[in-house]
Amino acid sequence: MSIALFIRLFIIVHATAGTIALLAGPVAMLTKKGGPRHRRAGRYYTYSMAVVFVTAVVVAYLKSLSFLFMIAFFSFYLVLSGYRALRWKRLAIDGKVSSLDWGIQIGAGITALVLLGWGVGQLIGQNFFGSVGIVFGGIALVRVKQTIDRFRTPPEDKAYWLYSHIIGMSAGYVATLTAFLVVNVHFLPPIVVWLIPTVIGVPLIVRVVRRIRAANEQKAENAVMNSAQAVTVTAN
Repeated sequence: MSIALFIRLFIIVHATAGTIALLAGPVAMLTKKGGPRHRRAGRYYTYSMAVVFVTAVVVAYLKSLSFLFMIAFFSFYLVLSGYRALRWKRLAIDGKVSSLDWGIQIGAGITALVLLGWGVGQLIGQNFFGSVGIVFGGIALVRVKQTIDRFRTPPEDKAYWLYSHIIGMSAGYVATLTAFLVVNVHFLPPIVVWLIPTVIGVPLIVRVVRRIRAANEQKAENAVMNSAQAVTVTAN
């Protein structure tokens, strides 16, 4: 098999998996959280993103496509950390973290630093495309630091895993959508196509997480008030 045919097959698999991820993502977002459809769509989304990552790394290496590696790393790290967050439900209780999760965060942190360095080097060489590497590497590094901080100092909020899950899976979808737009949208400046999904998507994700956190805090306050009222009634 020639290298050209090998690359073509990988691109076909890559595009197919990417399409499945783009379709499964909204299903997981819009269906009842924790329900069978949500879980099934989430698995399809995560597994498809794993295929996207592996095929992208191979093609990026064979064709020297730095942009493909950047978006593949950025999107898959976010999705993987969001998926693994489902295993962090006891983090606020016993502080236990698996070796796999430590390995994922450390590996992602090293890669993010390399990506940042690459971006800075490109800017020094007056290649402004390096700003994309700085943005993606910087966001990934912040995510890694926040996660490791929580590993070392377990959060008091027992719903931390839920917020991490939402942030990781949603941000990964934004990155995947970015890749789709970069390949298919050519009437806008490249830097705009690369960054606009992040500029729009991040505030939306923050808003959703804040709304869910506020709802959880309200539930906790109501539970405390109900308990206090029950104690008062019993005492009387």
